[in-house]
Amino acid sequence: MSKWRATACLVSIFLISGCTFTSRPDLEMQVTTKVSFGDVGKWKSGEDCASHFLGIGPFGTQSMVTAAQAGGIKKVSYFEKFTHFYLLYWKNCIVVYGR
Repeated sequence: MSKWRATACLVSIFLISGCTFTSRPDLEMQVTTKVSFGDVGKWKSGEDCASHFLGIGPFGTQSMVTAAQAGGIKKVSYFEKFTHFYLLYWKNCIVVYGR
């Protein structure tokens, strides 16, 4: 098999695998404690994402711990997960809120 044909096969596999990605709903909200929305203005937020390109990845962690550290949060009240889809690229993110 020629090098060109092998390269074309590998590229095709990566393109197909990117198209077969199964997604959860665009937005999930998980409550981790009893939330009092009266003091929402005092909350901090932090975000962490994992990116994928052509089915290769993830690049990043999408970690609740990393998101909390990025926002300077010591006690997480709730978090949201979401996915942004683009042509051959997508990223899964988690946003945490708390104090």
